[in-house]
Amino acid sequence: MVGDIRNLMPLGLVTLVAYIVMDLLKGAPVYEAMLEKMLPEEATDEGEVTLIEIPVSDKIAGKQVHELNLPHNVLITTQVHNGKSQTVNGSTRMYLGDMIHLVIPKSEIGKVKDLLL
Repeated sequence: MVGDIRNLMPLGLVTLVAYIVMDLLKGAPVYEAMLEKMLPEEATDEGEVTLIEIPVSDKIAGKQVHELNLPHNVLITTQVHNGKSQTVNGSTRMYLGDMIHLVIPKSEIGKVKDLLL
C-alpha cells in the first residue's frame, strides 16, 4: 500500500503529527463530525436510547413484526431463533421462546414491555 518500505517511516511520521495536531486543537474525529452534520437535528433530541433483550411471549408469538403496533421510535434489530441470530424485517414471524433485541428510548421501555410481554 505504501509502495516501498522506505516510504513507510515518512508516512508514519506524517500520520503521527496529524494525530498530535488534532489532539492539541481538540478536533473531533472526521467521520463523527461529518455524521453529525448529516443527521437532522430532531434525531439528536429523541433522548437517550438503549438496547434491550426480551423474550417472545404468548402475546406476540405467531405474529409478524409489522403487526406489533410498536411506537415509531422503537426498532427490533435482531431475533435469536434456535440459537441463531437473524436480522428482522416487517415480515419476520415471532416464535414463542425466541429472544428479540430492541433499540428503544429509555422513556418508552415500560410502554413497550406492556405491549410485548
